[in-house]
Amino acid sequence: MLRLTIGLALVWSLFQSAVRPQDPAPTPFTFHSQAPKKLRVKVTRVQPGMQGLGSLVEVRVSNPTSYWAEPLEFRMPKKGRPRGEAPPIVPRVAAPYATRAGRAIPPKGELRYWINVPAEERAIGKSGWVVTAASFFERTGAAEEMEEEAPPIEVGRITAGPEERTLQGHSVPFSRIELHNRDGHPVDAILRARFEAPKSGDALIQCRLEPGERRTWTVEGPCFRYPGRTDVRGSKIAEVELVDWSRLTEDSQPEALAALRQAWDRRARWPQPNLEYRARYRAIIERWDYQRRQKVKVIEEGDVASRGGFADFTPDAPTSKASPGGDPPRAAPEGWVLLNRANQWLGLEPFETWRQGGRVLLHKETKEETILAVTRQQASGSYQRFYWLVDGDWVGESGSPWPAHAAPRWWTLESSPHGQLPTLETDWPTRTERPEYFTEVRFEFKTVQGVPLPTRVEQFHSVRPAEQSTQIVVEITKHELDVSSLEPKRGE
Repeated sequence: MLRLTIGLALVWSLFQSAVRPQDPAPTPFTFHSQAPKKLRVKVTRVQPGMQGLGSLVEVRVSNPTSYWAEPLEFRMPKKGRPRGEAPPIVPRVAAPYATRAGRAIPPKGELRYWINVPAEERAIGKSGWVVTAASFFERTGAAEEMEEEAPPIEVGRITAGPEERTLQGHSVPFSRIELHNRDGHPVDAILRARFEAPKSGDALIQCRLEPGERRTWTVEGPCFRYPGRTDVRGSKIAEVELVDWSRLTEDSQPEALAALRQAWDRRARWPQPNLEYRARYRAIIERWDYQRRQKVKVIEEGDVASRGGFADFTPDAPTSKASPGGDPPRAAPEGWVLLNRANQWLGLEPFETWRQGGRVLLHKETKEETILAVTRQQASGSYQRFYWLVDGDWVGESGSPWPAHAAPRWWTLESSPHGQLPTLETDWPTRTERPEYFTEVRFEFKTVQGVPLPTRVEQFHSVRPAEQSTQIVVEITKHELDVSSLEPKRGE
């Protein structure tokens, strides 16, 4: 365990940050492809975690390979679980995983790690654990010595931050921790914290620090990062110590950036993102009316004007119809949303404009697919989104590397002279098994004056009982292009 006392010398921290280069430096590592399951896992200790939320587990990981190895994700044993229930995945660090070189196990050596586990002590088996993701690398130069690298993270004071009030009038406290990353690369700092609120007990908390970053970090909550589990908000921390850390190198950036750019550019798009057209629309909306306890249909017709990927509806009030019951004429927000969804795919920005300096890194790569992570910086920290590529095509995206828990979007693509057009978009947790509750959107396009335009968008939202499902169909006809919007604008 790495132990750092609270309140490290501030003068020494300032000196270190002044003499250490802040820009990312070339990493002294060469990465290799190895099967993560080669690493052997044994549970050595199980301790109570936060009350009612899980346990802290210490695992001893042995590395039989000739490379340094950093385990990143574990799978709990199957023993004792109902048939068909997948064993929980327990991440040690946040995504992305590829080309990490942090607190690693030397060749033929072993190391111990603490992880948060979403189970009570008595339910945690000590054998049968498997490493499902790991990074393998060689160190160059003096770093090849067979000893553990000193942590690049300094931990300072714990202070109290501003409290919040819930709608029920309860006070939610927040603690702040002073952190400093002395490394020239992003580093995930993993700390063991003793909480007094929102629940009592110990938990691991994790913060990503940019190269050379010095931050007073507001701890939003325990943030267990269990796939499919909601984090608990609020923090009152009595003690904290650094127990683990992981460096994110950028060795996967060139390859990941090139792959995502190619997939982005293969999508069909308008000659200009600010293309304008006018058309007629007809929206048919069938939904369940909970007051009448019956299915109702609303039919609306009118004009649509698309300007730069977004559409305005102008319904024909006298011709709007409803059955049964005579709903009053109104604009169709559902139709507007669907048409704009189709328009936005055709009005895609150039890749570099969309990227806006975001860091593109590889998360995982298998024979079937490649998962990339795009990280952008915000005032409150970093924000990530994940992209799935199959055979070089951009086929899905999600806010989490575990899409079953993060409302993913999967696309079925069709090649056209303009590029790949999405003909089907789904939010199924997997791409192969359609659940009872789901949403799917189907698109149809045609070419007008050499420009792809949407002609039909259909959305089906399935619920149970089936008669309460919703179907929306928007048909667009009589397209009239504004020819001037096809010409390059000054400065573009």
